[in-house]
Amino acid sequence: MKFNWLFNWFIKIFFNKNRRYRHDLRDDRLPWEEFQEFEKDKFRAIKEFEDRNRKTVLEFNKTVLEFNDAKASGYIKTCSAENIQLASQFFNIGIDDFLNQVFIFLDKIQLAKNYTMSIKTIRGGTFNTKKLYVTDNFQEHEFNIQKYLRVDDTIDSVWQAFLIQCFIDIHNNIGLNFVFSKDDINSIKPFGSRALPQLSNFDITPYIGKYGNKYFISYCLFLQWGGLVRRNIEITLFNNRISTYKLFQGISLYGYDCGIMI
Repeated sequence: MKFNWLFNWFIKIFFNKNRRYRHDLRDDRLPWEEFQEFEKDKFRAIKEFEDRNRKTVLEFNKTVLEFNDAKASGYIKTCSAENIQLASQFFNIGIDDFLNQVFIFLDKIQLAKNYTMSIKTIRGGTFNTKKLYVTDNFQEHEFNIQKYLRVDDTIDSVWQAFLIQCFIDIHNNIGLNFVFSKDDINSIKPFGSRALPQLSNFDITPYIGKYGNKYFISYCLFLQWGGLVRRNIEITLFNNRISTYKLFQGISLYGYDCGIMI
């Protein structure tokens, strides 16, 4: 024990001598003290991460309960036949015709003032993709419905904003099909040799409604790498803009994988 001071002195001299290689050490700490501090920092970081995750999970669980209450109370109802038909017609627009026809089909939403839309081909990987952009004549931005779309506080207007997001998702993701009706199911073509099941046996009905200040949409989609999934989203508005567009629940109805590697 009487040589501890000598050992400590040697450790400090050694590490100070090699300071240029040890920028992470403080002059007044021994190596094990540095390690202890590192462990404390790591523990704090892990705890903060877990707290954030726990808060997120609680918020999402709360939203699920709100959605279930709204549906049970009759606020969330089956999407109208007119809006389902509108979706099918809108999704049949080719990406090259989108700019000229989007607001002919979707007449209850508008692009923000002084913005125009354009489409660019993004090359890379196995497939090229076409993305939608907006510009204010000074700067170009990738299209974001929350920033560049004016939406009325009505179910029809929110549904149409949702359809634009769906259209963007379809063209940004390979093998994605939105399923609102039996006709949509019949149009799905599997990439691989594996046959599709009778997806029409599942409840693919889209639902929409307003509960308090929140809009809820529940819909189905089919992924070539994932299968049939029901997703529930929350949308809120502020000053005719979308302030929240949040996926809070995803339920797998039928697992499927086309088996093709890309």
